[in-house]
Amino acid sequence: MNIKTRKLAFFLFISFTLLALQGCYAPQFTSAEVLYPAKETNLAENLETTTLVNRSYLPHSQREKSGVYYNGERYAKADTYVDSVVSDNALYAFAYNLNIAPKGQTVKNDSIYKIPAQENDFLQPLSMDEVNRICEEMNADVIVSLEAFHSFDSLYRYLTDAYYVSERKTSLLTAWRVYKYGHHRPVFQSYIEDSIYFNAYGYSRFSADKDLISYKNALYEISYSSGEKFFRKISPHWREIERIYFDYYSKDMAKANELADKKLWKKAAAVWRPVAEKQKGSKSAYAAYNMAIASEMTGNLELAKFWLNKALEMRSDNYYFLQYKKTLRQRIERQKIIDRQLGAD
Repeated sequence: MNIKTRKLAFFLFISFTLLALQGCYAPQFTSAEVLYPAKETNLAENLETTTLVNRSYLPHSQREKSGVYYNGERYAKADTYVDSVVSDNALYAFAYNLNIAPKGQTVKNDSIYKIPAQENDFLQPLSMDEVNRICEEMNADVIVSLEAFHSFDSLYRYLTDAYYVSERKTSLLTAWRVYKYGHHRPVFQSYIEDSIYFNAYGYSRFSADKDLISYKNALYEISYSSGEKFFRKISPHWREIERIYFDYYSKDMAKANELADKKLWKKAAAVWRPVAEKQKGSKSAYAAYNMAIASEMTGNLELAKFWLNKALEMRSDNYYFLQYKKTLRQRIERQKIIDRQLGAD
């Protein structure tokens, strides 16, 4: 190949590369905190003056009682009875979620009212007199009570071709009730059942065991999850969602890529909009889709639906557009429920 031919080949390569880049796009991920509706019943209005009660609490004198866990092929006693030590963490998780809830509810008292657990009172509801007395003492109208907290721990060990594995499965059952001042019965009750798994690896059984999370720390993690899950049953709550938008590598779209990466959605939309309004080719389609994402991220779901329909008019078979259509429909339906629960209709 002579020099002239090489120069021509190089020129063609650069030209096709630039041409490809003019229509090249790459999916990017973004996230946001959005409201989800209460899963089972909406008690948001009732939770404005709340105090927390732990009925699974054991006094220190009773904490010698052993928990039980499964070790390999036999049952064994845990060294310490950790349920009572850790159970407050479930209520702390509930309190945290309540304090950031959209209705502005707060826990009236930073401390947790503890009622020593009694075997013969297991899951018997508090009497109205007890509820009224606690509410008056804690200056609250509502009690959220952790009625029971029971964990079960399983520990397994096995050897692979390369290393030893220690595996912990920690399960937790919590029972909850919501009481209201002057009411004879609980206004809501439920239980949460959950399990969490942990693994550790080592070149010996002892090194794997050493790196494995302790039963107590595992229980702290799952107890927090339990309190959070109960809150989500009874109140609108925040959750993180993920969305996909597209960086489009062209001169007129480059600025929007930078702005979207910084979550400056309104400024990014100002760049995407004129491209989307041309309604010509894949660039306009992706710009319209990005406009839909920007609209959702700024809270305008109807505008998001409008721009998504524009994108689908140009690329009706695009997988990402079709998937987002389902996701956006679900988000709009959830928002209708949230509006009813928060009295925003």
